[in-house]
Amino acid sequence: MGLPLDKKIILYAPTFRERGKVSLPFNPIKLIESLHNPDEFIFIVKLHYLSWLDQSIHNYKIVDYTNYSEIFDSLLNNYNMIDYTNYSEISDLMLISDMLISDYSSLILDYSILNKPIVLFQYDKEEYFKNRGVYFDFKDFIPSKQIVQKKEELYKLMSSELENDNSKMKEFFYPYENGNSTKKIVKALDFDDSPRRSKEIIFLVNELNQVGGVHSFILNMAKYYKIKYNSKIFVMAIKEFHHDENLVKIFESEYIDFTLCTQTNTYACKTILSNTNGYVISLQFSAHLHFQNFLKDKNSILMFHGDVKDIISKNIYQWHLDSLNSYKFYNYKKLIVLSEKQEDLLKHHLNMDIQKKLTSITNSIELDYTPLKQSPETNFAYIGRLSKDKNVMALIDIGKEIKKQNLDFKINIYGTGNLLNKIKNEIKNNELENILFLRGYEEDKEKIFKNNRALILVSKTEGFPLVILEAYSYNKPVILFNSFTSASDIVNDYKTGFLVNPYDYSEFIEKMKKVNEIKEENIKKQLEKFNNEKIFKKWNSLLSQIENEIEVKPRNNKHPSKSKAETVQKSNLKLKNKGKNRGKTKITKRKAINYLSKHLPRSTKKLKSIVYKLQGKKPFISVIIPCYNSTETVKDAIKSVLRQKRKNIEIIVIDDGSEDRVEDIVKRFNSFKIKYYFKEHSGLGMTRNYGIEKAIGKYLFFLDSDDEITKNSLNALVKFAEHKKLDVVSGLTKRYHKKTQNEDLWFPSLYNKKHIDDIKTRLNLYNDTLSTNKIYRKDYLIDNNILFKNNLYEDKIFTTEIYTKTEKIGILNQIVYIWNVREDNSSITTSINPENFKERIKSINTCWDYLPEYRKPYTFSFFMNHDMRIYINKFKFFTEEEKKEIFEIIKEFCNKYGEYLYPMFTGSKIRLKLIQCVIDDNYEDFLKIANIKSNNINS
Repeated sequence: MGLPLDKKIILYAPTFRERGKVSLPFNPIKLIESLHNPDEFIFIVKLHYLSWLDQSIHNYKIVDYTNYSEIFDSLLNNYNMIDYTNYSEISDLMLISDMLISDYSSLILDYSILNKPIVLFQYDKEEYFKNRGVYFDFKDFIPSKQIVQKKEELYKLMSSELENDNSKMKEFFYPYENGNSTKKIVKALDFDDSPRRSKEIIFLVNELNQVGGVHSFILNMAKYYKIKYNSKIFVMAIKEFHHDENLVKIFESEYIDFTLCTQTNTYACKTILSNTNGYVISLQFSAHLHFQNFLKDKNSILMFHGDVKDIISKNIYQWHLDSLNSYKFYNYKKLIVLSEKQEDLLKHHLNMDIQKKLTSITNSIELDYTPLKQSPETNFAYIGRLSKDKNVMALIDIGKEIKKQNLDFKINIYGTGNLLNKIKNEIKNNELENILFLRGYEEDKEKIFKNNRALILVSKTEGFPLVILEAYSYNKPVILFNSFTSASDIVNDYKTGFLVNPYDYSEFIEKMKKVNEIKEENIKKQLEKFNNEKIFKKWNSLLSQIENEIEVKPRNNKHPSKSKAETVQKSNLKLKNKGKNRGKTKITKRKAINYLSKHLPRSTKKLKSIVYKLQGKKPFISVIIPCYNSTETVKDAIKSVLRQKRKNIEIIVIDDGSEDRVEDIVKRFNSFKIKYYFKEHSGLGMTRNYGIEKAIGKYLFFLDSDDEITKNSLNALVKFAEHKKLDVVSGLTKRYHKKTQNEDLWFPSLYNKKHIDDIKTRLNLYNDTLSTNKIYRKDYLIDNNILFKNNLYEDKIFTTEIYTKTEKIGILNQIVYIWNVREDNSSITTSINPENFKERIKSINTCWDYLPEYRKPYTFSFFMNHDMRIYINKFKFFTEEEKKEIFEIIKEFCNKYGEYLYPMFTGSKIRLKLIQCVIDDNYEDFLKIANIKSNNINS
C-alpha cells in the first residue's frame, strides 16, 4: 500500500453522520505530537464512503492515498497524515493499523479480533445517544479510560499506555470465532450428506477464459444437471486468465454457480475440494495434476478432450502417456475419452490398471433442429480459437487458392486468440481483404449460420468438435480435413459434409464448390445420433457406477506415498504464500468466506450480504432498475445485468408502488447482488433518485425495467471511464420495435467513433436525451447536485444538465443499451396526445436556462424536427379540438423562443412553413398543411 514498514499506523474511522464534506473533530497534528515518539507514527483517515474530508477550515493538509508524490513528500518531512476514504478495503486498513480511533461504529466489533488498542472519541455523545442511540454500553467491553469526549482528553490519552485486551468483546460477539469459519461454511453447504440428485459437480480446468470444446462441454453439462437435478456447479481453474490477452472470460452462465482459481482463491479451492462428496471432473491433464492431491477417495473423473493419437505419438501431448503409466496421475476413478475408436486406440498403450479405468462417452450438446434457409451468397464460416493447435494459418492458404481461381467465395472467421495479429498481417500482405473477414468472437451461433452456407474446419487435431453439431442443428454441412480420429465419426463423407485429404487445399476448394449437393435429411439423421438425452444416460450411469466404486490400485504399489504427495502439493499447488504476511493470509480467508457464502441456502441470503460486507468488498457499479407494474419484463432486464462480465455489480430494484408482485420475480433469482426496495408511487425520476441514495457503487447505471443491456456493456463503459478518468461515458442505443421486430440505432452519427466530447465544442450530443445509455460516477452527480426532476420528460432535463456541466464525456462506439419500443401506448414517451406535448414543452422550458447561448438555436431546430414532427405526422388522428390545442402549444413556444429560429437549421421547408403559419397566427393554412403532411405518412 506504499506505506513504510517501520512506521506504526493510527486508523481513524468514525461512523456515518452526514453526506458530503466532513471535517475532523480534533487536530491530528496535536494528536500525533502527543505520542511519545511522534516520528514513528502515520495517521490515516477512513470516512464513510458518502462523506469526504473537508480541509478548508484547517491549517494542515491530509494527502489523498492515490497521490503518491505528495505522500512521499509528506513522509519525507514527517508530515504523516493520509486520507484513505476512497480506499475500498477497510479490512486492509484494519490489518495494517496498530490502533483504532472510532466513536460508535460497528467497526470496533471486527477490530476486536485483532487484539489491538481501541479508542472511542465520542465528542457528540449526548446528541448522538438522543437522536440515534446504541445497542450496548461500550464500557462493558472497552476500558473506560479509552472512551473520551473532549479533545484534550484524547491528546492526553495518546501519551499514556493503552490496553489491547478485547477478550470481553470477542467472547460476547464472536463466541464461535476459532479460525475455522470457512470450514464451517463449507459444512453448512451440506456437501457430505446430500442425495445424488443435488450433489455438486466440480469441473477442473487450466484457465477460466479459454474458448473451445471444454467450454461448450461444461456449459452443456451445467445446464443439464442444474435443471434436471438442481446440482451446484463449480468451475475451478489453476489461473484466471491465459497469457493471451485476446482470449475472453467465458464461464459466465446462469447455470454455473461458482468460478474461482488457485491464483486468487487458493484457500477456497483447497477447502471445497477437501470437503466435497460430489463429482469432480478434470477436463485437462494439467488441471488434474494441479489439484489431484485433494482428490483422494473422491468421485473423480479424468477426461481427455483431445485426440488420443496425439497422446500415443507424443506429438502434442508429449508427457501424458508416460505420466498415466507411471502413475504420476492418481486419485481418479475413471479415464474418459471421446469415442469408442479413441478408446480402442489408446487402451493397448496403457498399463492394465489404467485400462480398467478407461471408458468412452461422446460429446453432446443441447440442440433443436432449426434449419435455416441457405444463404444466397457463397459465404463459409470458420469458428474456433485463432491458435497454433487449430492450424488457423491454413485459412490463409485456402484464401490464396480462392484468389488464384478467382472464385466468389468469402470466409468469415469467428474467434480470437494469440495468432489474431499474425492473421491480420497475412490477410493484408496477401491482399485477401475481400476473401477473409475477421469477425471476432460471436456467441450467437444462429446469427453466424444465418449468413453462411457451411462450416469449415482446418484443424490438424481435434477431440470431438461440438461446433460441427451446432452447424448440423441449423442444417449446415461441414468441410474439414480428415486429420483426427473422430472426424469420420461425426462427419459422414458426401452425406453430411466432406472429408478432405490433409492438407490438400485444391481439394478443399473443390469440396467447397460441391457444398450444395449435401441433402438436409442426411444432416438431420446424423444429428440424432448425438442426442443430449442419450449421452446423459451414459453419464448418469457412469456417475452411479463410481459412487460406490473403490479406486483401482496400481500394481507394485506404485501409487505415490504420502511424502511424495506432499512434495507434489508443494511443487504444483504452491499453496504456501511465499513472502506474504499473516495479515494477507487473513484476507485470503475472508475472500474464501465471501466466495463460498454466495452458495448458502436461500434462508441465509442475508448472511451472504453480511459476509460480503465483512470482506470489505464494495460493488464497483450500481445498476438502478425502477419498476412499476413490470413483472413481465423486469426478469429479462435483471438477466441482462447478471450476464455481464464484471462480477462486482449490485442491482438495485425499486418497486415504485406496483400493483403486481415485482418482489416475487426478484426473489426467484436468489442472488445477494440484487437489493429490492418498495416505496409509494412517485414516478420514474423520484424512483431513480431513491436508487442513487441507496447505491454504494463508484459508478451508476440506469436501466428501465422493460429494456436490456448488451453483453459486456458495463465493462466497456467503466474501462473507458477509468482509463481516461471520466465522470460520464455514453454508449450507442439500439431500438427494438416489439410489434414490427424492426431495429434501428438512436442517433448513430453521434457514436461513429470512440472519442471524448469536450464541452467547448459540444453541440449535437444534446440530441441524445437518454439517461439510460450512460454510466456516471456517483460522487460527480452528488457533488454537482445533478438529480432527476419530478417531470414526465425527466431524461431530457437530466441529460441537458449533464451536458452543460460536464467538461469531458466519453463517447463509446459500441451498442450498450437495447431500448424495447412498445407500440401499445403503455409508455409515457410513446403516448401521442396534447397533454404529452405540453409535458415536452415543459421539459424544454426547464432545460432552457441550462443551455449555453450557442446551443439554443439548435434546440429550437430540434423541437421543430423532432418534437413537432411527431405530432404533425399523427395529425390526422386528432380531433378538431386537439388539433387547435396543438397549434396553440406550438404558438406559445414560438412566442417565447422565436428569436432562435434559424431557417438554415430547419431541414424541411414544410416544417418551416408550418412555423411561419404559427408566427403569423394563421391557423387555417397551418391546418391544411398539417393535414396534407399527415395523410402522406403511412400510419
